[in-house]
Amino acid sequence: MSRSLDRVSRLGWVVLLLLFMLPAILPFGRPGYFWNANDARHDAYFIFEYDRALQYGDLYPRWLPDVTFGYGYPLFNIYAPLAVMVGEGFHLLGLGFTQAVEMVFVVSVVLSGLMMYGFLSALLNPWAALVGAVAYVYAPYHLLDMYQRAAMAESFAFVWMPAVLWGVRASVHRAGWRSVVGLSVAYAGLMLTSNLVAVIFTPFVAGYALVELARWAGRSWQEWIRRVVPPLVGGVAGLGLSAWFWVPALLEFKYVNQAQWYGGYYDYHHHFVYFFQLFSPHWGFGISVPGPNDVISYQIGVVVYLLALGGIGAAFLARGGEWPWQGRYWAGVAFFATFLTTAASVWWWEHVPGVAFAQFPWRYLMLTVVSSAILVGGALVFPLPSGRWRWAVAFGLAVLLVLGSAAYLRVEVVEPLPEQGPVGLPALMRFQASEDEMTGVTIFAREIPHWSGLAEIMVHGQDVPTRVEFGHVQRDPGLDVTLLEYHGSWERVLVEARGEGHVLVFNVQMYPGWTAYIYDEQGKRLERVLSWQDLGVTGPYGLVSVPLPPGRHVVELRFADTWPRRVGKGVSLVTLLGMLAVGGWRCFRRFREDAGE
Repeated sequence: MSRSLDRVSRLGWVVLLLLFMLPAILPFGRPGYFWNANDARHDAYFIFEYDRALQYGDLYPRWLPDVTFGYGYPLFNIYAPLAVMVGEGFHLLGLGFTQAVEMVFVVSVVLSGLMMYGFLSALLNPWAALVGAVAYVYAPYHLLDMYQRAAMAESFAFVWMPAVLWGVRASVHRAGWRSVVGLSVAYAGLMLTSNLVAVIFTPFVAGYALVELARWAGRSWQEWIRRVVPPLVGGVAGLGLSAWFWVPALLEFKYVNQAQWYGGYYDYHHHFVYFFQLFSPHWGFGISVPGPNDVISYQIGVVVYLLALGGIGAAFLARGGEWPWQGRYWAGVAFFATFLTTAASVWWWEHVPGVAFAQFPWRYLMLTVVSSAILVGGALVFPLPSGRWRWAVAFGLAVLLVLGSAAYLRVEVVEPLPEQGPVGLPALMRFQASEDEMTGVTIFAREIPHWSGLAEIMVHGQDVPTRVEFGHVQRDPGLDVTLLEYHGSWERVLVEARGEGHVLVFNVQMYPGWTAYIYDEQGKRLERVLSWQDLGVTGPYGLVSVPLPPGRHVVELRFADTWPRRVGKGVSLVTLLGMLAVGGWRCFRRFREDAGE
């Protein structure tokens, strides 16, 4: 009976949490779209491009053909795709592209709150979990990510960070197969949502795992091994499940122009947070700028800050239990993460590998949000006298947290300018031209394009029928080209090369994976395969050029898998099959044991 009552009580806390999250969701219900938010256009066009690739039959497009004015870019080879895939799922259900983006944010709000509640209820108690989860949802930087930055991937990463911590704790304490699988799925989800956040967060996850394992240090070495292995296996399995993405991302990132990611405006020296900004209630809409006069806010949040101090105090005042060690660790994370946002940490940015991967120092506020929410929950670590008191205190503090951020619960809905929307090829071309965005180039390009003949076609709402550079063909009297098939990431043409030394140039940037297949005139017998290392590079934009043998041939240019992509896929497949095999074996053993009874 008591167990059923406990379940009802926990369900009540979850329902109350869902009600408290409604104000954070409602701003996305306004008609229109927040076109001026930092990445709002990127979000919509990422989903748009993913959808176009699906229409061509490409289930996972590593190459987006329409960006960079039609020269293409390997975005999803180096940029984690899960949030975009979720958005595409909503689009396939009938929502428009901008509505799909808003639904991704809605889902991220709900799931992030539930994941933090699940972690804190395992660590502390249900009423502390409620307050900590509300603090997590309404922390100003979390709201900034959604309403002002429209950082879809980073916002969705807020779902996985507490889920990973929950998985670490469960795998250490229960050391069961379910907890290992939960940790592996959560860590893979984080890596596939934002490899940037995963890199930043992983060292602190490792630190948390050591804190959890420390309590078992005095036990036998057999017990120690039994506690160490599950979180280690779960983390490695998470890496294995996501290897199809991160292995090529890691090994092929060097082939893109990294100055576009880290130089110029993105130079971290221009984006440190000033100390007063951490406590300033200022709230506006815009982008990060050098100096102290940022329009947007980098505040911790006064209510979150004060309650987190209560959690730190509890870590030093509580006697026994887990919270003293846990609270002190998360206090350290909160202080260190906040320190990394300020100019005082410049030595760390310049000398410690991995720190500068965040691009912007204020990105470390995401760790401040995670640790502060846990500390807020820790403020309620002390047992309350009765159920009624628990409900009253938790409810009051949750209300206070919502009211503390109430002034920030808004999105800036505007009508789209011609370079913003409606979502489609014309607006995408205008967006790239007016903002110099989504114009990434590879290391094979000497210049960044500012327009192209392909863009001239697409800005009028037409699809390009081919990526063949016919200007080059017209300048070569010994070369004739006839179009056969075009499918976004691959194309087939019939060529006639009269003599030696002819090349066929395509309006696509060179990047590992582009492969030319040369067939006979009927397109049946494969005569030659040219990998990307065998192909040439033409012009200032690093376009692919295929050396042609004399005679008539069918030439197919395709964005194929490279060895890092094949290795990554293989590792993920082996990991998945291994997990299914172990899970199946456990189910079979349990079935036999039950049958034996």
